[in-house]
Amino acid sequence: MWNKDELKIRGKEVFLRNYWPTVVVMIVAAAVTALGAGIEKKWDVAGVTVGVMILLTGPLAVGTARFALNNREGRGNIEDLAIAYKQNFGNVIVTMLLYHLFIALWAMLLVVPGIVKAYEYRMVPYILAENPDIDWHDAFALSKEMMNGQKMDAFMLDLSFIGWWLLTAMTGGVLGVFWTNPYYQQTCAEPYVTLRDQRFRA
Repeated sequence: MWNKDELKIRGKEVFLRNYWPTVVVMIVAAAVTALGAGIEKKWDVAGVTVGVMILLTGPLAVGTARFALNNREGRGNIEDLAIAYKQNFGNVIVTMLLYHLFIALWAMLLVVPGIVKAYEYRMVPYILAENPDIDWHDAFALSKEMMNGQKMDAFMLDLSFIGWWLLTAMTGGVLGVFWTNPYYQQTCAEPYVTLRDQRFRA
């Protein structure tokens, strides 16, 4: 089990200890995400959307996770964002494509099951960030195991940032660039580390 307030404190400590590297990396990640969204909007066809998932969205999620994990050890750098392109790219893109498609398919059936599955698969990018060679079946199974009984806690962790996101909207997104997004992204690594360490201790 874990406490969201403790995880937020730990995430904030890592973020503030490496403030500018974290901000810069998250700006680059956000810019690439925006580029992908712009491409999807311009062309608006299924093939382009899938292509963006394969080449940008999925690998970037793994790279962001890798940075956040390395950042905890004081060795995160912008090159972490490209980890998916350097280590078993084929396996990473297949796993992350399935990650996005599975969540989308569940969401198409009903919104609530889609949200539940999103939390069930939440650890997949972090698992890939540490082990790009893991089979996709194993990555999903491990994430499901780790998130068993943890999904509501993860939801409450996300919900606790709503005040920061509202303030971000009030500042036209500026606060999000220099505080909310990097703080949130760094904090999101903490549940994974906690659950991973608990699993190995068991």
